[in-house]
Amino acid sequence: MLNARITIVVSLIVGAAAAASRGQDAMPSAAPTSTAATPDTQNHPAIAPPLNKPGDVTSIDPTLKGNDTFEIQQALSGALVFLTDAKNSQRAIERLPGWLHTLISEKRFDEVEQFTLAIINAHPTDLHLIELCQQMRIRAKLLQNKPQEALQLAKGLYNVCAMPNTSKAIEFISECLYDISSDHDPAGAVKRFKLEQIQGAAATQPSDSGANTLSRIQIDPKQYAPGLESANLVEDGWSAAMGLGNLLLLSGRPKQATSEFQKAYALASDNNLAAATEAVARAMRAEDGTVGRANAWILSLRPPEQAAQ
Repeated sequence: MLNARITIVVSLIVGAAAAASRGQDAMPSAAPTSTAATPDTQNHPAIAPPLNKPGDVTSIDPTLKGNDTFEIQQALSGALVFLTDAKNSQRAIERLPGWLHTLISEKRFDEVEQFTLAIINAHPTDLHLIELCQQMRIRAKLLQNKPQEALQLAKGLYNVCAMPNTSKAIEFISECLYDISSDHDPAGAVKRFKLEQIQGAAATQPSDSGANTLSRIQIDPKQYAPGLESANLVEDGWSAAMGLGNLLLLSGRPKQATSEFQKAYALASDNNLAAATEAVARAMRAEDGTVGRANAWILSLRPPEQAAQ
């Protein structure tokens, strides 16, 4: 049973490496650009707690399409309550993509940032929620013509996302690089980045990450401080380590994340060993800026009879 879980993770990572190489075919012609992202210093005030007990989950949808900013803020506060309420959390999670798409279509970009960042900091162990929220943050920044801010969020997505979703993160980074480069002579920032990913997928040892595109993108870690402080207070050692590790990856601190994920790996039961195993690999990918070493590490865990296949 344990070997079956490890085999599943191996196949996901191998698939991610292959997807990265396929991404070369979809390259846009990009202009040269500096890849050092300016840290996001814009302040987004936290969503205030709801003044009244939230109604039903379905009451959120029509409110988000209205024009009353206060009512929208209250609806989002209620949504945060629903997401942590055992009775309503599943229904809220199912409706979350629709809520976020509504906010974006209504150009409520500040609310997108506030709401998604609150979810990430409150649910640092839920990789599905983290990826969804980070993708929406990136999309909102691009729609606001803020590709530098979007780029550092896209690097955070690359760092933290599940291994089979690496190719999607690569495309987000490529889109940001393309937008940043649109006014310059196309010297191939996107092509160079994707070539680094293809070459890195075949490597088994860490390369000089200081020379690659991702290493030059700086992430502002302050945005994840509330989650890091809260995650430290969680009593469950495995969950705390996984949550801290995810937030550290989003913050651009993969070495510290590795330490947390190694704790989670040591504490893992049969039920969560696969997640802890992939988490260590995700930290390797973040540290190197490519998937090769992470892939090799996972492959090394396979039983000899599977490795020979």
